[in-house]
Amino acid sequence: MAGRGTQKSTRSSSLRSAVRGHDLRPALALLLAALSQASCNPFQLLACKSEMESSQKVISAMNDQDSEDVRAALKAVQATSKACQSVAPAGERAKLADAEQRLIQQLEGLAARSVPKKRPQLSEAELASLEKKGDPGCPRGQQYEHAQNQAMIRCVGPQLVEMNWDEALDHFVERRQYSARQEGAHLKLERGSQVFHFAFSTPHARDPATCLTVVGAPGISWQELVARATGVQPRRLKLGRAVPTKQGPLPLLVEGDEGQFSVKLGKCEPTPGQKPYSGPAE
Repeated sequence: MAGRGTQKSTRSSSLRSAVRGHDLRPALALLLAALSQASCNPFQLLACKSEMESSQKVISAMNDQDSEDVRAALKAVQATSKACQSVAPAGERAKLADAEQRLIQQLEGLAARSVPKKRPQLSEAELASLEKKGDPGCPRGQQYEHAQNQAMIRCVGPQLVEMNWDEALDHFVERRQYSARQEGAHLKLERGSQVFHFAFSTPHARDPATCLTVVGAPGISWQELVARATGVQPRRLKLGRAVPTKQGPLPLLVEGDEGQFSVKLGKCEPTPGQKPYSGPAE
């Protein structure tokens, strides 16, 4: 219990620390106030208010160093975004999208620093350099709180879709203890229900995979899976459209359903017997 008590006021201020001073609760409160003045369908407004209040409660109680708490907050914000889509002003919808992205980044940051191996202590100079230059060992766009000095460290490494063979092994096996299985030019990394399947042109390729398949944990949205693999914000993603990456448009295929999604990025073949996901059932 004492260990949890040292986590930098996790129940109140740790989210602000994790997102560099951006507290989501005031933004959500302002959105709720704005919605109360909106002229729209009263039933939709009621549903939006209900989801908003629920989100505020979840975020207020969140321990942002606990991935399950962050995941619950993310689901609450996603539910709010869906409920408020047709009644909230564009600016407020953008705030919710930003809140969603920040929670995704925090969730990925927690995963990025979830290093099973005991790593050597860094000197003050090394810590200062890491804080200034960023960590090349985790995908850029993410960040994490360093265990030694609680500094927020930027990730500056390649995105998953940009990783070559050795980078994928280092990221998943060395840092996160996924199990790895090689079949020719294919590298399959698994932990629990999560699977990352890299299809390279040749074994031990120095170039990125031609196809990356990501099977998410149950309940994780396809947008979050794509965001984790590419760094592209969820609000920019559309079913049936290529993902706009810095390297150019990346073909996207979504399979599965709301229970469990899988996404294919790149030059990928559909899974036999699977139909592409076309959106939630009406």
